[in-house]
Amino acid sequence: MILRKKRNSRELSAYGPGVDETVWEVPDSTPNPERRFAEREQERILRDAISNLRPTIRCALELQILEHRSIEETAARIGISVSAAKARIFHAKAALRKSKVLRKVNEPRWHGLEIKGGEL
Repeated sequence: MILRKKRNSRELSAYGPGVDETVWEVPDSTPNPERRFAEREQERILRDAISNLRPTIRCALELQILEHRSIEETAARIGISVSAAKARIFHAKAALRKSKVLRKVNEPRWHGLEIKGGEL
């Protein structure tokens, strides 16, 4: 006959060390509604910026980044060499970095921070 071993786990009370103390608060794991809205808004702006790219570099970027394909799969899907696919993705990322729309998103005010006297 096999007997179960006693588990060496400690149980914690929902109350603190003493019975009269307050109940421990469990942090809420769901995202803040404002943060969720801001993330969706940033994603929309990013997709709009991507849609404004030239079709040749936009296709490579969408396959690589948005569809999570490898560089080899991206090149095969478009019908170009791996080095050409790398170059297109590089140029697409560079164009996004230069985009005025994305610069606006990366400003401190966009994230809810106010600049006072040049400091955050």
